Amino acid sequence: MNTLYGIRMAAKGRMQPAVDSWLAGIRFSQDVAKGGTLIFALIGKAMLLPNLRALAHEAQSKSLDVSQCKQVESAIRALPETAFDWGEAMRREEANVDLFFDRMKDSPDPSAYYEAVMGQAPGKDFSLPSLSERAAYHKVMTSVEAGLRQPPDSAGPRLAMLQEQIQKMPPPFQRANPSFTRINEARTEIASSLTSLKTVLAGN
Repeated sequence: MNTLYGIRMAAKGRMQPAVDSWLAGIRFSQDVAKGGTLIFALIGKAMLLPNLRALAHEAQSKSLDVSQCKQVESAIRALPETAFDWGEAMRREEANVDLFFDRMKDSPDPSAYYEAVMGQAPGKDFSLPSLSERAAYHKVMTSVEAGLRQPPDSAGPRLAMLQEQIQKMPPPFQRANPSFTRINEARTEIASSLTSLKTVLAGN
């Protein structure tokens, strides 16, 4: 809504309220993602990008004055390259998977618990993850979390390899995790939008 409010203000020639609204949207996206799992980072992304694009459009149209350009530059300079701490979000995701495995192990009917949580039957060869399997999983996830703190371009090949490793693990590990490559694509989209806005602002 604040993105639309900014667009409405801009259409009326009231650029300062528009800029203030879009920057508020950027700050709110940070609040939403902070301390959450990946879903919160993805919601933050959905909030962030329209505001970045609106600012880039107005900067490209030369609608922002010098003061407003500096205000926007200051706000986006404070953001990480991919806006959020995706590594920390993945760490929290890993903790949720651990909790899922612990509760499944303690359940009187682990197979039924799995089906209730995952929405599908576990299969005939279902078994509880062993300690060694969980240790191997944590090793992979530590590398994933580190990768998600690197620039998207350099992290891409490593995350793709780690995704393949997860796919070789038993089904509970495969189904309990998101696609690392898709998460990196989301990071790439944010980095690209931030770079585009910075480039436009530099030309003003």
